[in-house]
Amino acid sequence: MTPQNKKEFGMLIFIASELALARKEERKRIMEMIRIKPEQLHEWYLEACQRPESGMDFNPAAQEPYEMLKETQKFLDKYIADKINSKIEKDF
Repeated sequence: MTPQNKKEFGMLIFIASELALARKEERKRIMEMIRIKPEQLHEWYLEACQRPESGMDFNPAAQEPYEMLKETQKFLDKYIADKINSKIEKDF
């Protein structure tokens, strides 16, 4: 390999590593944008409870804003949000 080829090869490796880093940062930024928060799940739960077509009995103790819930009540929202985010991250 000539010195010129070595220099070009080194530049290609540098460019490839910079592109990989940029892609990783972009993926991280996108994941933060689409990440589901437990608070959002609880808001959707409250919306569903208000829909007459649901015809379901819902937990009356959970009919409060997320901030007012006990930690044991928040657990389900956190657990489901983590599962959704893990699935998105895995498949993305």
